[in-house]
Amino acid sequence: MLKWIKTFAARRTYRYVSTFLTLALLALPITFALMDAPKWLGFVLALPFAIFLIIVSHFRMIDAAMSPGWVVLMILVMNFGPSVELPGITLYLSHLVHLVPVAIGWIAPARSETSADNLAEPTT
Repeated sequence: MLKWIKTFAARRTYRYVSTFLTLALLALPITFALMDAPKWLGFVLALPFAIFLIIVSHFRMIDAAMSPGWVVLMILVMNFGPSVELPGITLYLSHLVHLVPVAIGWIAPARSETSADNLAEPTT
């Protein structure tokens, strides 16, 4: 199973997977809040997506030779700054901090790409 999860840590695959998971994390709770459905149900349905995004981001950081400690930003909850009030849910601007590891995963090259560049012979 670990090998299956590591396949999503490649940069190209991670971009697609992280986009889908982030959209699911946003859409499920907001949809349930707007439908006057139980909020706990939206949370329960979004939780596996959040856990999988954290795990995949962890392996992406390792693949990119970055510290997996960046994933802590995805786990910590900070409610400060401007907020948007929707019926049944409040979105804080500070929640964008959770996307910092995802953005790093999108940009950072893989460890194999950086080491291959360092080993390349200069051509004259």
